[in-house]
Amino acid sequence: GFPAEAVNNFCARMGVTGAQVSVDPMMLEAVVRDHLNVSAPRTMVVLEPIKVTITNLDKTSQISIPDFTNEPEKGSHSVKFGPTIYIEKSDFKKSEEKGYRRLTPGQSVGLKYADTVITLLEAVEVAGEVTELKVKA
Repeated sequence: GFPAEAVNNFCARMGVTGAQVSVDPMMLEAVVRDHLNVSAPRTMVVLEPIKVTITNLDKTSQISIPDFTNEPEKGSHSVKFGPTIYIEKSDFKKSEEKGYRRLTPGQSVGLKYADTVITLLEAVEVAGEVTELKVKA
């Protein structure tokens, strides 16, 4: 569902009219996103994980992540960062594609808030499916 305040904001932006009007659903989603950016703290979850082993990282540390990206003074939470992390399956492709801005064999990526850039060394596959990525920082 959508927060009531976001729906009210959407209606206020559209205005009241007697004419029948068609509105792109993306407009409602944008208003909801704007509302949630200032009202809901950020959290992270990986729904379809791929294990990533950072081969040249020995230590584990704590990273501070802001609860509200645009307003870090509203608070933060800590996340453990170490040699084993997990990324979303859709954040990796075996082959490069034009316009794809995530990890590929020829393209390094930065890990948000970790101040670390990773480069793929090896993709471990089991039965044709990637189960682990070995990378270097």
